[in-house]
Amino acid sequence: MTEDDVKARFEKKNIEIFFMILFPASFEKDALSCISQEVIRLTQLLAPALKRSFDEDILLQEKLKEYSQHPPCTKEALFTKCKGSLDIYYLPAMLASVPVRASYDLEQFDQYKALMLSVAIKLIFMGSTSGLIERACNEIRFYAKGRRENLTPHLPRLNKVGNRYLPDLITELEDKRENLPNSDLSKKLTKAIDAQLAHYHTPLSKCAEDKKGIERRAGTHEFTSRHAMLEVTHEDAELEGENNIEVKIFSSQKK
Repeated sequence: MTEDDVKARFEKKNIEIFFMILFPASFEKDALSCISQEVIRLTQLLAPALKRSFDEDILLQEKLKEYSQHPPCTKEALFTKCKGSLDIYYLPAMLASVPVRASYDLEQFDQYKALMLSVAIKLIFMGSTSGLIERACNEIRFYAKGRRENLTPHLPRLNKVGNRYLPDLITELEDKRENLPNSDLSKKLTKAIDAQLAHYHTPLSKCAEDKKGIERRAGTHEFTSRHAMLEVTHEDAELEGENNIEVKIFSSQKK
């Protein structure tokens, strides 16, 4: 698919908004270079089967080349620039995130980081709500900071040579949510994990609505959600460790 083909699918204003979010006007050249170089790295890492559903990065190439010519700052310095306004700089902050624990599977982390970058690009181009995208980006930051120890065993395994297509991944995430433990002892933890899984599941499902941008594997069934939108309560927010943010979450409900 050509650059013109991709551009024709989206409104010009949404593409402009994306560049404003990715490359804040207040950031200096070293920070913009750090952002550019990390975007280039991640877009080259995403597994080919998933990449076929996310071709929007073709529209980034000119600006990435322009900004990456300057010496970059460190990711730590980039995050420091974002730290006071994470609700505005959520995308650069995600790009600055690095796992703090040596025990983490770096390939797995990078695949999810690359995936959520691709999701953010597509959803902003589609004109989706910023809250949905911000929560997806925040999940990667929390993952990097070691705040998702209970979640990571429930995330589908991704790797750079994997053959899982987007509809398959959406279905697998839905199944993960549907089959979480539901005993009295595990209810509070299950509720938190379900909300966290939703921050991957929901934006990926939204991406699948961009039919022209999705290339489906032969024989793959259409995704049909069994999850309903619920308003978050203060208790839910506390489970997430984000009691200063009021958001909507998607929680598993049986038909």
